[in-house]
Amino acid sequence: MSTTNKKFFSLECAVQNYHWGKFGEQSTVASLGRMQKNFNFDAEKHYAELWMGDHHRGPSIVQNMSEPTTLTQLLQNNPSLVGENIIKRFGKANLPFLFKVLSVETALSIQAHPNKEHAEILNRTRPDVYQDDNHKPEIAIAITPFEALCGFRPASEILSYFHEVEELLFVVGQKAVDELINAEMATDKKAKDEAVRRAIKGCLSQLMACDPNTIKEQLAKLITRLNECHKKHEDTSLYLGRLLLRVHSQYPGDVGCFVIYFLNYIQLEPFESIFLGPDVPHAYIYGDIIECMANSDNVVRAGFTPKFKDVDTLIEMLDYKPQTVEETKFKPTSCSDDPHVSIYNPPIDDFSVKKIQIPAGNASEYDVQSVKGPSILLTLSGHADVQYETEAGCLATSRGSVFFVGNGEKVKLTNISSNEELLIFQAYCDLV
Repeated sequence: MSTTNKKFFSLECAVQNYHWGKFGEQSTVASLGRMQKNFNFDAEKHYAELWMGDHHRGPSIVQNMSEPTTLTQLLQNNPSLVGENIIKRFGKANLPFLFKVLSVETALSIQAHPNKEHAEILNRTRPDVYQDDNHKPEIAIAITPFEALCGFRPASEILSYFHEVEELLFVVGQKAVDELINAEMATDKKAKDEAVRRAIKGCLSQLMACDPNTIKEQLAKLITRLNECHKKHEDTSLYLGRLLLRVHSQYPGDVGCFVIYFLNYIQLEPFESIFLGPDVPHAYIYGDIIECMANSDNVVRAGFTPKFKDVDTLIEMLDYKPQTVEETKFKPTSCSDDPHVSIYNPPIDDFSVKKIQIPAGNASEYDVQSVKGPSILLTLSGHADVQYETEAGCLATSRGSVFFVGNGEKVKLTNISSNEELLIFQAYCDLV
C-alpha cells in the first residue's frame, strides 16, 4: 500500500467469540459489532471481545481508503500517523496500546500479567506458551455494573475467611495460617508489611499445591453446606456464599473457587474503573467494560480456565501487597477546562483513556482536543458528524462507530443530536 496524506480513518474491528462471552443480544460486543457492515450476527454465539487496534491476532481494517487494508499495514507505510515520539519510545510504528470492549458472562481465568522484563524472559524461554514479549498493564472501565476479583484483600479479611470457612482452612493448613496470624500481629510496620506479604504467598502456595481431589472434596462439602443454609434462608455472606455458588457452577471443583477468599471482590458502577499493573492477580466475573492495555496478549493463568495453567510462575511473580476495595479502584481525573471530559491516566506510558460525555441538548458542536500521538475513538451512544482537518473530510458517527485518528489530527463533532447523550471513549498515547 502506498503512503497517504489522510489522518482520519473509519475502522472495522475484530470480534472474538470466546466461551466466557455473553450470548447474542445480551452482549454489548455483539451490539457494537452489528454496526459494522461485514458482521454476521448469530444469536447462538458467545460475543466476548471487540478489538480496536493493530495487534497481529486481530488487526482492525481501514475502510475509507481506495482499497481495504489493515491498520497494521497503514501505520507501517505511514509512520507519521504514529508520531516520532511514540516510535522513539516504543521502537516501531505501531500502536503501543490495544483498545477493547468486553462482555463477560462467566468468570475469566485467575491471572496476572508479567512486567516488561519478565515478559521478555518468558517469551525467550517458552515462546510456545508466551508468544508476546511485551508487558500488559491494563485498565477496565465499567459501562454496565461490573464484577471482578482484583488484588489481595487485607490480611484481616483473609484471616476471617479461614475462621469462617473450615474447608478453606483444611486445604491451606493451620501452619501456613498461623504464619499469617503472627505476621498480622507484628508491631513494626515495615517488618509487618514484609511478613504479611510472605505469609499470604505461603497460604496461596499451599492452596495451589493441594491435591486436586482434596480440593474437589472440600468444595463439594462447602457447597452442600451453603445449599443447606439457603434452604433455611440463612445469611451466607460470611462465606461469600452467592459468589462461591456462582463460580463453582461455572468451574466445578476448580481451585479458583477457593481463591475468591484471597482476592478483593469488586463491584463497579458505570465509569468506575480498576487499573491492573504488572503482577496484580485478577479475574473478571460479570458485566461489560471498556478495556485498554499495552499492545500484548501476555497472560499467566492459574484457575477458572481450560487453558494452560502456569501455577509456579504465577505464584512467584504476584504482587502480594494487600489493599482494600476502595484502594484497588482507579479514580479518573476531571479536565479543568472541559466539563465533558474525564481522564483515566494510569502510571504508564503506553496509553490513557478519555471519556467524552455530552448530555442530550447540551451542545451542537464540540472540539475534540488533538493528541500528539495516535488515538482511537469509539462511540457508545448518540449521533454526530465528525469533521477532520485533513482534506476537510466528514464522517457520521453513531453507536458502534470506530475511528483511528493520526498524530496531531484536529477533530470536531458537529450536528450533535439533541435527543440523546453523546458518549465517546478515546484511547490514546501522548508522551508530551
